[in-house]
Order: sequence, then C-alpha cells, then structure tokens
Amino acid sequence: MPELLLYDEIGVGDCSAKTIRQRLADMTGDLTVRVNSPGGDVYAGISIMNALRSYEGTVTAIIEGLAASAASFIAIGGADTTRIHPHAEIMIHDALTLTQGNADQITETAATLNRLSDSIASIYANKAGGTTEQWRDIMRAETWYTAQEALDAGLVDAIEPTTTKAHQPAFTQVCARYKYPSRHDAPPPKQLPTKTKGRNVSILDNLINIEQPPAPTEAPTLTIEQWTALTQAVGLQPTATVDELVAAVEEIATSTAQEIQQAAANLNAKQPITNNTNAAVMIDRRAWNDMKRAITRGLTLDQQENRLQAEQVIDQGIRYGKITPTQREKWIASYLQDPDSTLTAINRGKEIPRVERGYSHYDEEADSGDKKAWVR
Repeated sequence: MPELLLYDEIGVGDCSAKTIRQRLADMTGDLTVRVNSPGGDVYAGISIMNALRSYEGTVTAIIEGLAASAASFIAIGGADTTRIHPHAEIMIHDALTLTQGNADQITETAATLNRLSDSIASIYANKAGGTTEQWRDIMRAETWYTAQEALDAGLVDAIEPTTTKAHQPAFTQVCARYKYPSRHDAPPPKQLPTKTKGRNVSILDNLINIEQPPAPTEAPTLTIEQWTALTQAVGLQPTATVDELVAAVEEIATSTAQEIQQAAANLNAKQPITNNTNAAVMIDRRAWNDMKRAITRGLTLDQQENRLQAEQVIDQGIRYGKITPTQREKWIASYLQDPDSTLTAINRGKEIPRVERGYSHYDEEADSGDKKAWVR
C-alpha cells in the first residue's frame, strides 16, 4: 500500500501542495497518509486536503505525533478514515496571520480570517457533528486533544494500536506562535452537547404540525397531500410505497445508513398509496423522526460541501486577480447556481491590476525584523 508522509510544516518542502499533487499522481490503490506536522499555510492545507479527497483509492490518515492547525483539517477532512496513535495530539484553532496596513486593510484581513475559520470549522463539523459556530468557539479557544479526547469528540474514527510511544519532535519555532505549546499545558477541550450533525429547518418539519407530541405508541397519520409533498421531496412518485420511501431516504443520506436501517425495522405499516383522496399512511413515530433527521443531515452536508467548494474556487479567482474581494459573495452565489458558466466567466476575465501586499508563507529569516504576511 502506498504511503504519503506529512512530516513537515504544511506548504513547505515535501509538504507543499505542488509536491503532494505530484506524488499522488504517481500513486494507485489505497493510500495511507502518516501525519506529524505543526500545521502551516491554510491555502496549501486546503489544496492538499482536496487532493486527497479527489484521490481514487481509499485514504486512511494516521496521526502519529502532532496534527496541529492545517495538518489537523487535512487529516480529518481529507481522509476516508482518520486514526490516531495513543500518545499523539490534535490542535485546532482560528486562522491567524501577521499583517500591516491602514484600518480598512486590517478590517479586510480580519474578515478574510473569519471566512477561512468558518470554512475550517465546517470541516470539523462534517466529521464530528455539531454546528460550524460551535466548532468556531472551540477553535477560538485554541483546543488541544489527546488521542482519547479526539476519539470522544468524533474527530477521529479509531485509536491506532502501537507498541511504542510515538516520537514527538520539538516543533519549537512553529508552535511558539500558538497559545499553548502542547496538550499538557492546555485546558481540557470543550465538549459539544451532542455529536449530531447541525440541524436546519427543512420542508419536512412543515409537513406535520403537532402541538402536543403523541404517546410513544401512537403513530402520526399523513394525508394524501402530505404524502405527495414528502415523496416529491425525495424524488419519488406519489404511488410509492413506504419501503420505497425508506430506500430513497437511505440514498439521500448515505452517511446515516444505520439510522435508515433502524427506521425500516420500526415501520409498522407497509402499504401502497391508492388514488383515494382520503387515504392515509401510518408510520411509526420513531421511524418518522429518523427519516426527518436523515434527510436534514444529508441536505445540510450537501449544502456545506457545495458552499466550501464555491468558496475555494472564488477565493482562487481573487488570489489570481480575476475577482475583487468586494464581489466575493456575488460570485459565490453565481457558482452555486451555475458552476460551469461561472468558471468560464472567471477564466475569460482579465486580471485586475493590483499592488502586491505580502506573501503566503512565514519568512523565518525575517522573524526578528519585519514580518511578511502568512496565514496559519
């Protein structure tokens, strides 16, 4: 099985986005990514994460020492399965940078950092559950996790057995930028109330309006109009059966297949809909609630993924000078509506004249004097 080592600062040397892309192009089959990195450039990290996501084989990330900052969301968001060694640690925090300029320029930089942090928070939320804002609160505090704490939080899928303590290099210069040098010096991580995905109001919540919840043994009754709205919402004909509805929900929300299987087992009425306008379908309340949650989670994940992809494309256009930052939201909305046409318009656009304001990487040699801009 091919292996990819992320053993350096993200965006530097063997951990640059270009190098990783080139190495992945020469690999086939399932891939193991071994991570021991203090983090680094946010955009390089996003590029590496997307490269791993687009890899054809199954990607397994193993955190062997430290996965901090950009290295954390690469391991968590770029792999199909994320594991961690018993003595390894994870650190997540808000994006940070060094900058200079007038009030307007610094305000613009602050807005960029908030936008990047929201995008990163959505990666953790997609993996572990919770909302983007809940993960922003955890990131703002700069949170360190032990292996067990990361597993409990849902950031990793398993603790990888190992017979020896993982070697932890002293990333002194990089970690000096962070609030805490290690998990030993940091407070315990904040626990989310639940590990369920963020829930938004959906069309399903309007299909049944019950002021008082029925007893556990009581099943809700749907009118033919409600059934028609429900089946159409999942792409079925009104003549579909309850079994077909459950199968459609499972297809939409593949990430919650176990819940859908449980919902199917709880169904107590499996009858086809007739043309009778007075017909009704009886569904066990637990199964009904499972289906509502599953559909909502599937739609929420799709929306978050589409938004993150749109942001990355438009931000690339801004970096290349094809789009002005003030038009960012307009271009994101355009991309969400019609990605192909929007990409064509960006590629055909002329580069906007601009003055170079900084660099994307931290300059170690200039650390004692002027500081060039970087995002971590």
